[in-house]
Amino acid sequence: MAAIDDWMKGDGTDALQGTDSASSIDDNVTTYIQDPLNILNYGYRRLCTVTYASASSVTVSVGEIVCRNNPNTILRMRKMTVSQTCSTLDTGALSNDQTYYVYITADTSDTVFSAIITLSTDFPAGITYARKVASFTTDASNNINSDSLVQEDTATIQSSLGDWVTTGFVGDTAYQADSDGFVVVRCNGGASKVVTGYTDSNATPTTAVLAGSSGTSAGTHHGITMPVKKGDYWLIESEFDSNWIRWIPLS
Repeated sequence: MAAIDDWMKGDGTDALQGTDSASSIDDNVTTYIQDPLNILNYGYRRLCTVTYASASSVTVSVGEIVCRNNPNTILRMRKMTVSQTCSTLDTGALSNDQTYYVYITADTSDTVFSAIITLSTDFPAGITYARKVASFTTDASNNINSDSLVQEDTATIQSSLGDWVTTGFVGDTAYQADSDGFVVVRCNGGASKVVTGYTDSNATPTTAVLAGSSGTSAGTHHGITMPVKKGDYWLIESEFDSNWIRWIPLS
């Protein structure tokens, strides 16, 4: 006999068959289709990453998420295709030296989600369907600490590459990464020349992570792609005649 809540009866058998009694249809749908899908969807989250926007607001990225009511018995699926900025609190205003939580909410009948900020570690006041996605702290002036954001409930977050940052980068200059991402370098011209990528937590990084050489043939091209952690610094040191340096974030 198949176990309760097993997909397709736990043995690959169709949940509904032509020989089933009409009186068993509701039980079979619930036990072998609906309940297993509830288990699978319960923790679903794709992106919906929270980042610092200003002293009083955060940005929630595009993504999809399943919100739940407080007893965790009802699931609502929501999607957002445009990032949104949130400064709304369920009650009161930001105060000093506190930890706040960001929830995505699904109270409206729309297919998109909203966001709300609260002091509650359990559930925002006045909200029926929600999901905690991040937390942050405030400073002595009631402002959000820009480096305090922590993603919550991240088990099913799936990362994706953001938009290219194509200008402003030069060699022998250190830059700090405001997200995880990749430095991509294409070097042109010169024989027996080397390009080296450095990255670590120092303002002037000294840890050489990647390097490449053009070899002995003049006019050859070379390049490197180097991963960088959020908050770390990176620097490209190159002997080549020209360098194309770009950044692409991972969000």
